[in-house]
Amino acid sequence: MITGNQLVLLRTIRKFDQAALARMLGISQQYISRLERLGDKQLPDYWTDKIIKALNCNEAELQKIKDMFIPPPRTHFKVITT
Repeated sequence: MITGNQLVLLRTIRKFDQAALARMLGISQQYISRLERLGDKQLPDYWTDKIIKALNCNEAELQKIKDMFIPPPRTHFKVITT
């Protein structure tokens, strides 16, 4: 699965605009925009598979894209009151 942000990066690397990708998938440019606006949320599996195939993305490239979006570790602080 990929996120909306990862879709933007993958599409840009492949030099496709939203309209071109939409034509390849048989959907509207507005729907591509909607998927990209998901941000850090994951796209549905159905669209992830179709997009990866349409952009001819292999597993190594996909993993590289995913690695670019690893969130920083959360730091927890214990609050001590006196």
